[in-house]
Amino acid sequence: MARVIAVRAPLWLLDEPYANLDVKGMRLLSGLFEEHIAAGGLALVVAHHALELSCTTRRLELAA
Repeated sequence: MARVIAVRAPLWLLDEPYANLDVKGMRLLSGLFEEHIAAGGLALVVAHHALELSCTTRRLELAA
């Protein structure tokens, strides 16, 4: 995360970014996503729980 933020990458590809975060860390990360998207950035996020995707604008859900 630090690297994509530091280099201002326009596209973030993240696999389970909320894994092992406490509630405070999850809120911080959601805020970073919101700021990135508001600035015109894109984030492709893989997650297992819908709550982790509350700040998304579009979702693709895959089911087995």
